[in-house]
Amino acid sequence: MPGPIPVSVPADKTPIRSVDPAQKENRDPVYVRDTPKVFRDIGFASLPMMANVRHTRLNYYSAVEFEKLYGKIKTQEHAHGLHDAMTHLPNALEHPLAIVVNKALHATPGSVVAITDMDVGGKKIVVQVLIEATSSADNQFIDSHLVLTVYDESDWMNKFLKPALEAEKNGVGIFYFDKEKASRYNALSNRKGIIPTGIVHNIDENGSPVKGKFKKQKETLQFERWFGDSVVVDEDGSNRRVQLS
Repeated sequence: MPGPIPVSVPADKTPIRSVDPAQKENRDPVYVRDTPKVFRDIGFASLPMMANVRHTRLNYYSAVEFEKLYGKIKTQEHAHGLHDAMTHLPNALEHPLAIVVNKALHATPGSVVAITDMDVGGKKIVVQVLIEATSSADNQFIDSHLVLTVYDESDWMNKFLKPALEAEKNGVGIFYFDKEKASRYNALSNRKGIIPTGIVHNIDENGSPVKGKFKKQKETLQFERWFGDSVVVDEDGSNRRVQLS
């Protein structure tokens, strides 16, 4: 498979632009946003967050709406009709409630879930975002993090958070947790002292179940351009950034 290709996407190519029926013949990857600081703090590369245009449309439209515009749906998994949530997604990713290892049943190995809460129409909702290390289009890797899909799973605590907490007991399960946001939810506020807070783990540290997958993003074209011909490496032979005096 060919190596990574650079991404050059106009800033206005947001998820909402991609679901415009006038764009229905467009199959280009969807720009969601630049990788937020909280993700960079836990080890994500400074790359765009991108999404598959079909998955974005499946998330945005209901099954009926999607089939009317784009044809038959092969699976119902992504068709949620999350019109408002998809509009708020870029901002919600900047301040998530938690970023956890994806330990859900049938989870994609090496993926993470950002648990976000957002105000939609005066109502607080929790939306879970599945994020993978690499994106691809036309059988080529893209220099980006992949926002694979968005869930409106009402039982997000049992599906995503609790399995990550169990994993945390014996290793790495939670990368980031916002205690203040958690206090809004009784089932979480009653667990003070049990859930770690702030930056908990880095995706690159030993024992991280996503380390191997996300390491690919340190082999992207952007990364190579950043380091150029540097010969400074860390213990495992990877390029290491140094502070020049």
